Parts: sequence; C-alpha cells; structure tokens
Amino acid sequence: LILFASFILLYEYYHIFNMRPFNVNFYITYSVVAITCILTYLNYLDYIFFLFLLGFIILYIITSKTFFLYSTFSIIYFALPSSLLVFLNHNVVNGKVAILWLFTIVWATDTFGYITGKTFKGPKLIKLLSPNKTWSGFVGAITGAIISSIFFCYFTNYQNLYKGALFGFLIALFSILGDLFESYLKRKNNKKDSSAWLPGHGGLLDRLDGFLFAIVILSLLTL
Repeated sequence: LILFASFILLYEYYHIFNMRPFNVNFYITYSVVAITCILTYLNYLDYIFFLFLLGFIILYIITSKTFFLYSTFSIIYFALPSSLLVFLNHNVVNGKVAILWLFTIVWATDTFGYITGKTFKGPKLIKLLSPNKTWSGFVGAITGAIISSIFFCYFTNYQNLYKGALFGFLIALFSILGDLFESYLKRKNNKKDSSAWLPGHGGLLDRLDGFLFAIVILSLLTL
C-alpha cells in the first residue's frame, strides 16, 4: 500500500511541476523511494545513504539542472516519510498504535481547522502561500489536535496525557507546515490541485501533504 501510494504521490508531484511522468527520470526516482522502503522493511538501514547517493548521481548525469533539483528533492520528500512509516510499523514496539495516533492527530488538525476557519473566518494565516487558510482555522486545528491526542492517549494509555498534549501540538504544527508547503508548490506552479483523482479533494498529495511532514516529527519524538 505504501509503495502504491508513493507511486501516485510522485506522479502528482511531477504534475505540479509540469514534468512528464513515466520517463527514465520518474522511474529512477520511484525506484529509489521503493527500494528505500524495502531496505527499511528488511532492516538494511546502512545501505540507504548509499542508495540515495547513487540516485542523486544518476539523476545529475541524465537530467537538466532544474529537473535535477526537483527530482532529488522528491526522493527526500517521499522516501523519508514512507520509510519511516515502514520502520514504525515493522520495527518499533507499539509502532502500529503510533501510526494510528498520528492519523488521528492529522485528521483532527484538518477537520477542526476547516470547521473553525469556515465558521469564524478572519485574517489570513499566510496569504502568499495559501489564500484560504485563516488564523482562526490555525487555532482551531491546533486545539482540536491537542484534544484528540489527549483523548487517544487516555483511552489507549499509549502516552501520558502531558506528552499527549505536547506531541499533539507539535505534530499538528508540522502537519500544517506540510500543508502550507504543498500549497506553496502549487501556487509557484499555478496549480489548484495536485490532480483531480479525488473529486472535491484534489489528489492524494493534497490529502497527505500534512502527513508527510507529521510522520517525520512523530519519528523524532518517539524513536
């Protein structure tokens, strides 16, 4: 499922930058992402750095300078969170609970942010990056994430409530940063959505942009 999702995410990333998918450049990039996940699953973590280095060298040789930057960044953008998700699921005690906790916080961030933003409106958060996000939505997103995290920790005993509140805040913050970052990429390239595969929601990248950042901070907090 992770490998399939990574393929779709990379396709949509190429669409944002108006790069032609399904070429040599695309498949080399995806191969690095996929092999990174497989190496993580097999616990061959020492080889990942050399895999990244090899991928960067090949892309540098076969692509233009502009596309090289976009392609090499996409390796980090997708390989890092994907492999961390595999690692949490396969190598960490209570890793599956941590992943469910992460989804709970990210979904709460999106849901409460949308509801409070639409209800109270008010000043824009960062209009240059995302014209629709407001400070009221930001506050609602953080508050909803903290409350959801506390409830999750209370009923599962995964973390104490103080850590639940603190980690909920940090994960929500990084989820919002991931959302803003993807919004910046789309605005930079005059795109409204990463794709039209999910009617009313855009693409898979539009749904998982916050998760890509949130999985990294979760890993730093729990590993």
